[in-house]
Amino acid sequence: MKHQFEPIAVIGRGCIFPGALNPGAFWKLISSGGNAISGVAPDRWRIPVESVLGEGPEKSLTDQGGYVTGFVPTELQHLDQLTQWLLYCARQALKEAGIDCVPARSGAIAGVLGLPSESLAQYAENVWLEQPNPIAPENRFMAGLSTHILAQTLNLDLGAFALDGACASSIYAIKLACDALHDRRADLMLAGAVNRSDDLYLHIGFSTLKAVSPTGQSRPFHTDADGLLPSEGAGFVVLKRLEDAEAAGDRVLAVIRGIGISNDGRTAGLLTPSELGQEQAIRGAFEVSGLEPRDISLIECHATGTPIGDATEIRSTGRVFGGLQNVPIGSVKSNIGHPITAAGMAGLFKIIGAIQAQIRPATLHLTGTTLNPALAGSPFRVLQKNEPWQSDGPRRAALSAFGFGGNNAHLIVEEPTGTAGQWPRLPRQPKIAVVSVGQVTGSPRAQSVSLELQALGFPPADLEQSLPQQLMAMEAAAEAISKTNSLPGARTGVYAGMGVDAEVARYGLRWRTGNPVCPELTPAAVTGRLANIVANRISSRFDFRGPSFAVMSEEISGLVAVQLAARALQAGEIDAALAGAVDLSCEPVHQTALPKPPGDAAVFFVLKRLEDALAAGDTILSVLENPNPSPVAPDEVSGQFGHAHAASGLLQVAHQILLQNKANVRVQAIGGAEASIAVAPYPAAPKVYVYGGEDRSAILKALQQNRPNQAGPARVVIVAASETELRDKLKRAMDLPAALDGIYYRESPVTGQLGFAFSGAAAAYRGMGSTLFDAFPELLHDVTARMPRVGRSAEWIFSDAQPDAYQILWAISLLSQVHAKFTLDVLGLRPAAAIGLSSGETNSIAALGAWTDLDDFHQEFEA
Repeated sequence: MKHQFEPIAVIGRGCIFPGALNPGAFWKLISSGGNAISGVAPDRWRIPVESVLGEGPEKSLTDQGGYVTGFVPTELQHLDQLTQWLLYCARQALKEAGIDCVPARSGAIAGVLGLPSESLAQYAENVWLEQPNPIAPENRFMAGLSTHILAQTLNLDLGAFALDGACASSIYAIKLACDALHDRRADLMLAGAVNRSDDLYLHIGFSTLKAVSPTGQSRPFHTDADGLLPSEGAGFVVLKRLEDAEAAGDRVLAVIRGIGISNDGRTAGLLTPSELGQEQAIRGAFEVSGLEPRDISLIECHATGTPIGDATEIRSTGRVFGGLQNVPIGSVKSNIGHPITAAGMAGLFKIIGAIQAQIRPATLHLTGTTLNPALAGSPFRVLQKNEPWQSDGPRRAALSAFGFGGNNAHLIVEEPTGTAGQWPRLPRQPKIAVVSVGQVTGSPRAQSVSLELQALGFPPADLEQSLPQQLMAMEAAAEAISKTNSLPGARTGVYAGMGVDAEVARYGLRWRTGNPVCPELTPAAVTGRLANIVANRISSRFDFRGPSFAVMSEEISGLVAVQLAARALQAGEIDAALAGAVDLSCEPVHQTALPKPPGDAAVFFVLKRLEDALAAGDTILSVLENPNPSPVAPDEVSGQFGHAHAASGLLQVAHQILLQNKANVRVQAIGGAEASIAVAPYPAAPKVYVYGGEDRSAILKALQQNRPNQAGPARVVIVAASETELRDKLKRAMDLPAALDGIYYRESPVTGQLGFAFSGAAAAYRGMGSTLFDAFPELLHDVTARMPRVGRSAEWIFSDAQPDAYQILWAISLLSQVHAKFTLDVLGLRPAAAIGLSSGETNSIAALGAWTDLDDFHQEFEA
């Protein structure tokens, strides 16, 4: 297998989980077989517990769950504990990493369950009841703003944002943090997740879905397992490139070796787990890690204790691990319940504790006679008691997380071995094209949404019970998709910017007051209110199986979504992306918290790599460029459509694209976060027009008549991108033989032999080769894959770093090899001779194949 994932070091942890306020206490709970499940505190739900317990509509089957106790906030006490937990865990993680002052080029990504927190629910209820509101209005923006506050408080100069990938959110956050480190955009990243949503809604909602255990037990892999128990908690890890961590002398707790993520696409239903989707994520992690399933000696499964979910996971994982026997598996949910977005963090902390203690911990409540029948004949054995973790090589574990709506993720982690190695990266990335835009605006308030029912992929009646933002996003996405020639379903991702919708809190008001402010909660309504479903409904309808999740970063949500999609395209992880944002701000809770003229809007872009868009014959509206200090485009949209909050920034970008402007759009969000996107219209591809004749007079006649031909020996060649440009150059060409830009003339063909000349290192300059690399990124990739050490030494070409003489020497080698590959392979030219000046001699014989391993020479030269 090809090892593509540069190892990432975990150097710090911080957590809050039921029964544990730090990683040490958490491992003690797990290793001692502790059970942190308990009944809800009497005042937690703000309603008599017994009044909502029982079977039937809008009842909770149990009050048992995983609850955090003993946490005492010391800061930000006007904000929900969700925000306090994020900051607490991040500080704890940095402290374990030995970091007192966060260095430059640091950022954070957090998985946040996009359902109202307890403070948002109380704030909304007070607004609707028109009563005094002691809750701080900042709690309205509990997801994106919480991460912005985190970044501001910790001085993270790269900022932070939240995402919702349901139960896979933790691993999604780690994956995107690793991306930033791999790309060298960041040198340190915090990745984590939190669930601290209104627990009354979680219990009744999961009970409505028949997913909660009516017996109040969390029993993964048990033959009598009857459902999950909602839990809460938060966790953060501090990440660095392993190479950097070892160079800095950091204490490395564990090493991330590979991550795979996927989406189910179209299945039998949004709540039905897909074996194929889960298997795709697991195989993806192994593919990039260079490891095999036989290298894994512990699997921390997602296993939540639902009979269908556990059996599905055993089968999907079993196909990847087929042929093996007695692979140890377990699930932390038996100890603490299911913390949803934070579930992956709990699993990772359990693995790290097991690596350090060299113990594989037990899963509770199981005996040999109570195992799920799906385990029979599988490659797995469930750990029913603690056992020494013995291993011939490094201890390696795998971690799965699968979420409602089809979010799948798998992570491979190993104990540190002190062998980071060197990891070159592609110095230049392909350009990204915007090939279509779909948007729905309310001017300012949306009155209706229109959707085609054909090939919808789920019952139309479900849409009536979905939040309007889901429907509006689908309408805008469908419009954008309809304007493209083709989208590869298996490799198309969906990135949906949004904000947490306060309307979900109406159910809590209904239950707590008896006021029928909304219809009865149904299974379709529960699904229709999950934040990640905004993206996953699109994936399900169009059968997209690339990454699919919600991005929450307040006003810059859409810009962040586009940036994430563009990065995935540049890295070759997907071949097309649907990226956008939606928000319905015309409602009283939002207007009370943020008094701006509101608007409702959804806008989505279809993005492709430029070369793929050209090959598919797509219309190219614009290309994304690197933002620069040039003047920022004014906001000409809010005055017309109102302030559509999470969609407001991307509406500005869409406005500039549709006007065919070259523009730099920079947006500031509440909490001080900023994001920029620069766009430029893509010029029409130039065409070559050949006019030939016996002599100059014959050519002039052909030019006058605009009669291209292949006669000769005299010829004029004109390069023009439009009819207007061609007409202008035809007139200018009448002055032959004057040399004019884009007009080339010879009275007779070139004769003689062809030679290649290779310059020395003195010819190097920053940015050299940019045009060639942009036009033919595959050539650059081929050369750097063949000569990774050379590619690494040449990275200064595309950065602000000051190169030394050694790096200048190898940068010329890189460019020489790409130039030669272009001339030989693309143009098909063959030289009769080659000549080189100084180091050009070496580069010439390497380019023509006489010297077969320039990278090996690089290593010997360095030694």
